[in-house]
Parts: sequence; structure tokens; C-alpha cells
Amino acid sequence: VIATDHVFASLIAAARSVYSWDVVVTKIQGRLIFDKRDGSSLDFLTVNETAQEPPNNDDPNDRNAPQKLGQEASCINQNFSQMVLDSRGDAEVMENSNPFEDEDEPEATASGAYRYRKITLPGNPKDENPFGQQAVTMVVRTEVNCKLGDSYVSTKILNEYEPKATYSWRLHLETQRGAVLATELKNNAFKMCRWAAQAMLSGCDILKLGYASRVNPKDPWSHTLLGVQTHYTENFAD
Repeated sequence: VIATDHVFASLIAAARSVYSWDVVVTKIQGRLIFDKRDGSSLDFLTVNETAQEPPNNDDPNDRNAPQKLGQEASCINQNFSQMVLDSRGDAEVMENSNPFEDEDEPEATASGAYRYRKITLPGNPKDENPFGQQAVTMVVRTEVNCKLGDSYVSTKILNEYEPKATYSWRLHLETQRGAVLATELKNNAFKMCRWAAQAMLSGCDILKLGYASRVNPKDPWSHTLLGVQTHYTENFAD
């Protein structure tokens, strides 16, 4: 079975998903290739998908419509993955070049690394399963954002788009970190589970979780970074 960590992580977290999506499965000589469709919603993150009051989709062009928020969140995550890097240190050069790197503009490609990993799911012996089940080998292309010492790190960021008068990250993030995280786990169950699965598939021991809020609630393209929390991936997954 062959896929990227984005696809596998989405399948792992599928039970928590509210919005619809699909994957394409192609069988070639006994191999199953899981892939997303071009322009699939899996290319973008969701925002408050599992909240009690999710974003309103009455006007798809509204800045707070689900699709617009997904584009905003995905853009923030891409930028955040580059912001957290220490430019004073030397980058670790991988054995192979980035497969998406443009030879004419190598610096235009975001810094990061891909790890190709083989994971074997053991089968069930016939005495437990009368039909028997062979072991399944999964080949996964995973993403790593950076390293901290000898540990691989996955960097992700949450975004606040409509602070409430009684509750906002600016007021509560420093004093009620646990409560803010618990609220985000409830409001973004699919996205957070997907992130945890991606980090585990890639072998990232550390997950850096940022919090960003719009400078002006009416401007979806200017944000303030309010804080970054560090989690051990296994503890975060638990």
C-alpha cells in the first residue's frame, strides 16, 4: 500500500471528519496506491469543523466561509513552517534533492524534508481468523519540518478568526493554556488528530503547536503569532 502521510492521516482520523472528502485507490500489480484528487479538499486544512457552531457556508465568498478559512489556515501553516527555522544555523542537506524543487529557482521551494518509511501491519494467524490475513506493507512519504537537536519536529499552527468579547486567545492563552488547547481539540477534532497521525507516521518526536490570531477580524491575511507550545508527539496523541 502506497500513499502520502496526508492521505493516511486523513484515513486514520476519518471518524472525526464532518466535511466530505474522498480518496482515489488504484490497484497496480498487487499494489494499492491511495491518492487524493487534484484540487481535493484534503489539500486544505479545516477550521472549527467539529465546533458546536461551525463556520457558516451560506455565502461561499465570505471571508469566514469554511473554504476561505481553509485557505487561510493552510497559508498560515506554510508560512509558520518557515518562520520557526533558525536561519543562523546550517541547513542539513538530504541525500536527494527536493522532488518539487525548480532547478531554475531552488530557493523558491520551502525548506523541509521528506522521509520515505516502510510500515508493516501484522496479519492475524488462522487460529484467530478462519480466513487468515496476510501482513500489509505500507510505504509512506512523510514530511518533516525541521530538527531540534537529534529529534525530528512537526510544526503546525492554529488560527483564531473571530475572537469573542468574553473569550479570546489574547486574553486567555497565557493564563489558561490547557483550557485553550482543550477547546481547540473539541472544535478541530479531525485536524488535530490528522496532525498527530502525520507526526507519528513521519517519526517526529516533537510537535510544535503555534497560535495565531488576525490583527483585524475583517482582514484574513494579516496575523499575529501569540505563542508556541511544545508537545511530545506520543503524549499529544494520547
